[in-house]
Amino acid sequence: GAQKVSARTDGEKALAALMVALVTGGMVSVLAFVITNGAPTLLVTAQALRSRTLEDGSRAWYSAGHILAEVAAYGSLIIVGLGIVFSGDGGFEAAVKRLLDVAIAQMAAGASAEMRANLVSLMAGILPGAAIAWWLLMVVGNATLAHAVLARFGKALRPKPSYPDIEMPGWTAYVFLAAMLVMVIGRGSAWGYVAINILPVWVLAYGLLGLATVHTLSHRWRHRGLALGALYTAIIVLGWPIALVAGFGFIEQWACFRRQVQASPARRD
Repeated sequence: GAQKVSARTDGEKALAALMVALVTGGMVSVLAFVITNGAPTLLVTAQALRSRTLEDGSRAWYSAGHILAEVAAYGSLIIVGLGIVFSGDGGFEAAVKRLLDVAIAQMAAGASAEMRANLVSLMAGILPGAAIAWWLLMVVGNATLAHAVLARFGKALRPKPSYPDIEMPGWTAYVFLAAMLVMVIGRGSAWGYVAINILPVWVLAYGLLGLATVHTLSHRWRHRGLALGALYTAIIVLGWPIALVAGFGFIEQWACFRRQVQASPARRD
């Protein structure tokens, strides 16, 4: 009788543990979905529908560049939040390395321990930042595509933004510079790792601003299509040229090259 009671008790404990695991796992999945999909969708939609009436009666819509900056800031907060959540047990970087070690062990079971360790060290440095940068690109791409589809069928609630004319708010430069400063000062520390992974998000944001600037300036070029095609090919194939374009976008925020070109009568449309 005692064995039956013990077995039943153990079974009840196992069932309770399974239910807790399922509920907890479900909660984590829902929370992850809300953070990475639901919240940014609401943010983009709410901000995109903001407008104000000017003195002449026309409507000024919320800037697409400001929406881009706010989504990038949101992505940066996700990285900061992950840094806080995984601050124990070796820190955020150690958690990323453990995740990578398991993933690489499954994908490359035949690889030696030394090779796996080298891959983990190589990828762990900016994996969170690269993932959030890719996420930012998907958010921007999906929002742009959704608006284009709605506009095609006459259902869009706001006119199409002039993407070559997007401008980032001034505070973004201070966020970018602050991340660089923390990266340098905190090199090797937990917050230095967070700062390193925030930078790719803003490199992408400023890269989009830089591409907008290049598109505007390219109206003066004789072989515009060829040059733009070569630029996009280099970015897609090599990757690192986006950093140069981002630097150009950062400078544009202060130099205002596009305004000078747009004010010039020599611009060709």
